[in-house]
Amino acid sequence: MSDFQGDVLLTSTDDGGEVTETDGIIEATAGFETAAFLSLFGGNKNDDGTSSTKRQAWWGNLMDPDNPERWMTSRMQNILTGFPAVPGNLNKIIEAANLDLAWFKSEKIADTIEISASIPARNRLQLDIIILKDQKKLAELRYEENWLGQSAGLIV
Repeated sequence: MSDFQGDVLLTSTDDGGEVTETDGIIEATAGFETAAFLSLFGGNKNDDGTSSTKRQAWWGNLMDPDNPERWMTSRMQNILTGFPAVPGNLNKIIEAANLDLAWFKSEKIADTIEISASIPARNRLQLDIIILKDQKKLAELRYEENWLGQSAGLIV
């Protein structure tokens, strides 16, 4: 048994997050893949981080009620399920992702987070994230997600 001190590697799939397994062994990571994934897609997708959805917050947030900056919300995921997949909503996605990942900066893990978003296909989001500390790349992440917001079935 190793003394590995990291996270179980979670990867994004079309139906949520999956534990990564190779040859019967669950993969681990010492990087920030899982922390970023949980920050963006953890919590309750109905919680957009505002006071109006506070009652829909993820139950785990109740374990640390005095530190709301550490709570998992799903601002970005909320947009993916609540807003149409149109270019005009890409700025909302980027803003929400920045808020969901802001703890990287407040905890001084990173000093810059670069986020870009695009719609590569109908009802699909591509989110590219680069996390930097002292101008060194800590992580480069790409998520390709279903965008199932309101009017997602419409061709715009």
